Amino acid sequence: MSHLTFQTGTIRPQIHFPSICACARKVGSSGYKILYDGSKLLSNLDPRVLMHSAVVISVSAGLFYSTYKVSKGSFEFQAFLARHVLDYNLNLMISFGEHSENEAERRSLGKIAGLEDTKVPEDFRERYFKSQYSFAMMCRDGEGGAVDLEKARAFLGKVADLEESEVPENIRESYLEAQYQFAMMCLNGVGGDVDKAKARDFFGKVAYFKKNKFSLGVLLSCFFSQFKFANMCFDGEGGNVDKKAAREFYGKIAASKIDIIELFRPACLVSRVKFALMCNSGEGGPQNIQKAEFYLRKIYYLDENQIPDSFRNYYNEAKNFYMDVFLLDKLARRNMNLRLVKAG
Repeated sequence: MSHLTFQTGTIRPQIHFPSICACARKVGSSGYKILYDGSKLLSNLDPRVLMHSAVVISVSAGLFYSTYKVSKGSFEFQAFLARHVLDYNLNLMISFGEHSENEAERRSLGKIAGLEDTKVPEDFRERYFKSQYSFAMMCRDGEGGAVDLEKARAFLGKVADLEESEVPENIRESYLEAQYQFAMMCLNGVGGDVDKAKARDFFGKVAYFKKNKFSLGVLLSCFFSQFKFANMCFDGEGGNVDKKAAREFYGKIAASKIDIIELFRPACLVSRVKFALMCNSGEGGPQNIQKAEFYLRKIYYLDENQIPDSFRNYYNEAKNFYMDVFLLDKLARRNMNLRLVKAG
């Protein structure tokens, strides 16, 4: 993280000095209000920090004023100041030793995350949503302060609840990760009550999200969401039994190459077994014996020494099923053909 440095020197001539003074008075006031009524964003900082904050931010504000000739009382100008206060707040606290870097980051992110949504300028919303997600994760993991699972769940829920059309392209990964993490907290009753209906809803949103060039971590969250959603649909958790949706997502996972990642391998293998059995029985869609045999054969020929412990029961079930239904049937047909050849 880059820290601010304060240097003396000649101020650039295009800066409008009356504007600088006006901005400094505004920013330096502990009662300065930004974006929403009752906010005292800087009132809890050391006076030295306020003074330097006023100087640094007012220089930028003066340039903005002289370039665009925007009225100092206008919403555009206030929004400009707000963004700069938020940007500098973190670095100022660290520079003056007010907090450790993590503490300062969490504190600064918390201030941005707590802004009233309806009063956040459009061109600041990307930073706003990203801050809510980052603040939630710091609360969850106890970074920069105590673990606060209730607050983590609340802010993850805010981001997760956004409409897809509201989410800037640059924070799609944070958006999907927030939905997955929020769903997990609802499923397991972390930071609040167990809410399986909400968990299923958000697993489903991530599962149905059109995949893009995401990082590996987010792709894993997408696959885990598909698996969780399929299981909940199959078992009727958090809603009605939906074998069609369960089969769809077991099939998606079964057909993927995600099993090369050790962390996801057990879930991928379970999906292949469940998808194969559903294809064989015709649950959730038309019967497809060919696909059932294909996936069960893949399971049957796995190296037993590489079977994950959590998959052992499924492996034994799939292996026995494949032997009884497909191998013995093939053997019987082959013997029948041999007898027919001999008889001929």
